[in-house]
Amino acid sequence: MQNPAILGAALLCLSAPAQDPWSAWLERLKERREPRTLWTLVLRGQDAPGDWWLQDDLLRRLIATQEFRVERLPEPAARELAQQRGWNKDARWLLLSHDASRQAEGRGRPDGEALLSELRSMGFAPRWEGRERFLREHPEHGPARLEAAEERFRLALNRLANLSPRGGSALRLLNQRLDAQALAQAAAAFQGIQEDLARLSEIPLWWERAQGFLGRLFQIPPQNAAAILGGGQIATMRDQVQAALEREPDDEGLWNLWAGLNAASGRDLRSGLPSALPAPGQAWPPEALATILFEASAGREDWSGALAALDALRAVDSEGADWDELRLSRAYLEALRARALARLGRWEECAAAAAEARTLGGPQWRGYLSTLIQRGIPASTGERKTLFSSLFQDEPPPPPAAPPRPPGLRLLRLGPAWADAWARLGRSAELAPWGPAELSLGPAPPELERDLRSKYGWEGPAWAVLRGEDVLVSGEILLEPKDMAARLEAQGPPVLQRLDRFLERHPEHLTARRYRLDLLAERMPNRHLEARLAEDARRLRARIKGGDGWTPEPGLWQWSALQVLPGLEVDLARWPDRPDLWRSWVSWARLHPRKPSALDLARRLPVWGPESAWSARLPAEVHRAVAEELRDTQRAEEMRQWFQAAWDGVDKTRRGRGSLPRFLVRLRKEQKESIADPLREALVALKRDAEVQALDREVAEWMAEGPAAR
Repeated sequence: MQNPAILGAALLCLSAPAQDPWSAWLERLKERREPRTLWTLVLRGQDAPGDWWLQDDLLRRLIATQEFRVERLPEPAARELAQQRGWNKDARWLLLSHDASRQAEGRGRPDGEALLSELRSMGFAPRWEGRERFLREHPEHGPARLEAAEERFRLALNRLANLSPRGGSALRLLNQRLDAQALAQAAAAFQGIQEDLARLSEIPLWWERAQGFLGRLFQIPPQNAAAILGGGQIATMRDQVQAALEREPDDEGLWNLWAGLNAASGRDLRSGLPSALPAPGQAWPPEALATILFEASAGREDWSGALAALDALRAVDSEGADWDELRLSRAYLEALRARALARLGRWEECAAAAAEARTLGGPQWRGYLSTLIQRGIPASTGERKTLFSSLFQDEPPPPPAAPPRPPGLRLLRLGPAWADAWARLGRSAELAPWGPAELSLGPAPPELERDLRSKYGWEGPAWAVLRGEDVLVSGEILLEPKDMAARLEAQGPPVLQRLDRFLERHPEHLTARRYRLDLLAERMPNRHLEARLAEDARRLRARIKGGDGWTPEPGLWQWSALQVLPGLEVDLARWPDRPDLWRSWVSWARLHPRKPSALDLARRLPVWGPESAWSARLPAEVHRAVAEELRDTQRAEEMRQWFQAAWDGVDKTRRGRGSLPRFLVRLRKEQKESIADPLREALVALKRDAEVQALDREVAEWMAEGPAAR
């Protein structure tokens, strides 16, 4: 017997009207709409020959804002729309708002002026007009300046689209060798980009946010870039990045940005690299630097030069570097060496370099390393095949263990004398640079003491410095801490002392400061080292937390917070969407004697664009600080207003169950906890029960989509 429920559902499906092609297309448009797109010009295929809208510079500019776009209708949807609207074969257009509702329609081809006039009548103002007014008030606002440059770039590509042969992309056109006329047309299309780049480069820290945009600019080959973008301005930006690289030579992104700017400025790499010094304990070289040097020589087919450059990098001392970072850096270097050696026909050396890359690469071998080598090694037979076959067919061994490091020093006391002085020695400032893995201090074990006294003839109190079983230095008179530290240093300076001396010579080297800060933080609490930790944290504006029995010394850190917060607030006024600056500000504000308000700062900052979208993207630490402040002062209505605005700005686009990538699942979880939960708390406190229930339903639906299947 048929199940009545199933039969009823089947009959319901059969009786439901099928969605017509036009309505189905509208639904798909809503699903894939971009948050910034406010207006869509809809055209039938017959009304859109030759992308005519790209002939009108005002329309091109509207499209470049990403608030306006043009959509061609597929034929079934176009026929259905024409039937519903009573259109004949004459040219027609339809204007849709953000929610895909019809707003206006007309005949013929609307030019930019007519269409903009229609949009203005519905309350729309072009984005560039508001941005120009905003920048007159806030000329150093980084996101607005960057948006202006990106918009100019998109406009230039729109202008060049019709010059590209057979409908190819504008970037493909720019990648060709252009004659003088085409180069002049390209320069005209990019008119204004030099000024945009100049204004952007006046804002400190621009290079930390502009790498994605400039990466697209660098798709223009060097022979065209200097003429189009302005070689002088690009060279100025390259020099700024070079100065930043010399402070942070471990920043892979900065190396890639510098290389792109250097090429776009028309400068040969052989004319000089940044004089970047690796910090003591830094794994060298950065992967990007090795790639830059290799590709510069490979582009000239100078394989001997490539090999010499790589060998020079390999010779740099990386003593004390993290083993996993170092082995992967060296694996990549050996992979590049194998490619150069293959081009030189030095097959046995090539196989040895590939084998070393395989050994050091470990699990990474099956990924990019083996592909990188194979790309440079031609197909081989016979003896050559024997050299390489096992490297690419056998499973690589596990990564090698870190080479053993020399044992730390032991400073031993023989006999019961000096107990108090020995304790003071261990707590002294002079011995503070040695970490627990570098120096241990204590009485000699009885058996070892007997052996030492027998060997050296000591009868009274004595001390000895040992490495392993070897006595390096000893004495029968207890030295002052300064003199004992000198004896210990003679056996090799500790890591902290190496960093101290490096920073005395290079105080602006931020990579070395980060290494020292991490080392010092592990040694807390230590009153002799805390001032150095505070100095590094202040210069780096790094976040510092107490814990594990350590509370930062109030006077020292309050003074540091007084120095750090004003600079952070200046940079946040320039880059109010920088999560790292916000996290640092929240951390330092907790150490500030006046405990400044995150909410007050957020309200003071100039924000370009919808404030709700901006507040939704603030890091969770900011929302937690705001919630804590408003909760403690019982300001439930202000709490509701802040978190309602942030919740309104959260991207709640429906993507379907099981379709979310993992990073979006994590982001939604964080936004629920940092935005939706405090909003609910405020609504409960205000007894707005209906809104609580509506929010619960909205959050449940939003969180239910789940991760995409792998």
